[in-house]
Amino acid sequence: MKYIIGISLAIVSVAGIAAAYFQMGYEPVVAEKPIVTEEKGRKKIVSESDHATLPLEFEKLPSSKVGDMKVGETAYARSWSMFVDKNRKIWLNPNDRIWPKVQPSVMPWIKITRTKAGYEVESLDKDEKWRILDFDGNGSLYIPVRKFTGYKDK
Repeated sequence: MKYIIGISLAIVSVAGIAAAYFQMGYEPVVAEKPIVTEEKGRKKIVSESDHATLPLEFEKLPSSKVGDMKVGETAYARSWSMFVDKNRKIWLNPNDRIWPKVQPSVMPWIKITRTKAGYEVESLDKDEKWRILDFDGNGSLYIPVRKFTGYKDK
């Protein structure tokens, strides 16, 4: 019974707010029907009013992940994509995002290359250190690193 009364009060409250809204002279905003055009094989939606659209060069592409890398591919990831287990073995998180080049950031980066032998990692920050985790990566879904190279002065 309390549940029914609560719902009834909520409906009455919403109806009262809507009535007050319209009495104050506000009218509901009706969206215009957008115009759909084709540009470079992509659909582009433009409204008839002054509505800005995002140029294609600013569109964020679907992100790639460490686990999606192909043999021969080199990419860059944040240093936290790599970790060290209690046996000092190095692992990569397959779900961490990769970039085709280092992005402007104060965060340290690693360079990842996938070879026929496996994944190779190079530290790109001379001050980056990794904490040994109380974890055994064997049998996990993490990717083993076959070769690690510390920071090299360029």
